[in-house]
Order: sequence, then C-alpha cells, then structure tokens
Amino acid sequence: MLRYALLLLLLTFAVACGGSDNAGSTSGEADVEDDDGMPAGMRQKYSADQGTATVKGAIKFEGKARARATDMGSDKYCTNCYKDGAKPKSETYIVGANGEMANVFVYIKDGLSGWKFGKGTSTVNVRQDKCVYVPHVVGMQVGDTLKITNDDSTMHNIHSSDIERGGDWFNQAQPNKGDVYPTTAERAGFYSMKCDVHGWMQSYICIVKNPFYSVSGADGGFSLANLPAGTYTIAAWHEKLDEQVQTVTVKDGETTEISFTFKK
Repeated sequence: MLRYALLLLLLTFAVACGGSDNAGSTSGEADVEDDDGMPAGMRQKYSADQGTATVKGAIKFEGKARARATDMGSDKYCTNCYKDGAKPKSETYIVGANGEMANVFVYIKDGLSGWKFGKGTSTVNVRQDKCVYVPHVVGMQVGDTLKITNDDSTMHNIHSSDIERGGDWFNQAQPNKGDVYPTTAERAGFYSMKCDVHGWMQSYICIVKNPFYSVSGADGGFSLANLPAGTYTIAAWHEKLDEQVQTVTVKDGETTEISFTFKK
C-alpha cells in the first residue's frame, strides 16, 4: 500500500513540474518577443483597411554634389551600350534644380509595437541593363521576393552584403542574358549590391518588417499611406549621408506633410 502511495505522489509531482505543452498559450504556441520586447500575442493583426492616415513629403538637398559620369574602363560591351561616348552618371546624388533629391529610403522606424504584421508577399525586380542596376535603391518588406535579372549580353556577378552587420546575403554569377536570380528577404536591414565584374555597378536594398516605406523619386517626393492613427518615428536613409529621423503624430483620415533636408 505504501508503495502505491509513493508512486501516486511521484506521478503527481511530475505532472506539476512538467505541465502541459500548451501552458500559458491558448493557441498552443508560446508568445515570442519581437525586437521591441513586446510579446507577439499582445499585438493587433494589421490589415490595410485599418489605417487611413498618410504621411507624405519631400527630400531636399543642400550643398554641392555633382553627378559624375561613370568610368566603365575598357569594357567594350558596356561602353558600346552608349552612343557617341556618352556614359551613365552615378546615382548616388540625383538632385533637381530646386534641391529635390531622389533615392532616399523613407520608412517607419518606431511606433508600431502594438501591431502584428505578416510577411510580405510582393516581388521586387532589379534589372542589370546596359551595365547599371535599375533601380538604384529599392525597398522591401521581410518575406518579399527579390528577383534580379541580367538583361545584358555579358557576364555579371551579383554580390550583396549587410552594411551594418557585415556578411554576405548572396553572391551569384549571372553569365548569360536572361539569367534570373530569385531570393527572399528574410532579415530587416540595409544591404549593398555590387557587380564583382563591373566595379562601378552599385545598388542598395532596404528591408523593413512593416509595409510602410517609400523611395523618393526625381521630384524628391515620398508617401507612407494606410497608417493607423498614432505617433511614429519616421526615418530617411541615404547611402552616403546616413539617416535622419522625425517624430510625427497622425490622425485617422488625415494627411501629414513633413520634409527632410540632407546637407553636404
């Protein structure tokens, strides 16, 4: 009798210590903390119809920044893509007559901790056309597909690295016209992409966890739509001039205008 009593006591103790696989979670999955420390289970799942606010504005540049012609060296294929000796200009500083600045990545950096975003499902295309990357800067959401195509009848080698943390994302030869390399954006961050065959070829891939991002156009303009009402830190990132931030509060159904000015 004593033996059975001891056995029952041990079984009760084991159940109490081990617990259930679903303890503390109604879904059967433990909450996972995101970068801001908030458990995922405390977030509200976001859909585009839940946000009716917009932040839009313009990027300005002050200073001297001449768009230099690209030196293609002795690569006959690349130089022959351009007539009368013309060469494409570097896209690091694309500045309009009134200081409008293109190729600046604008995104929500903070203020979205209460929302749960699924992974992106879009496809972002980058082409190698006449020995330059088109476009020069792209934005993506984690989960999106990046598709890189060689439109040239010459070999390219696409090589992407994490700017802030170091290490390669991919390193892939594309020897033939029509070669396509697809990959998935799995980690937020800023990535450079270069061609190991043609040293002047450079572009940037900016990946965030939310769908609120924009790349400024030739008129310097950008827009972040479908935002829920709230207070946000909005950042503007340039490949050479680092990052600027602003804090804005937006209301449902309203458009808030801001601007960033980069100086050199």
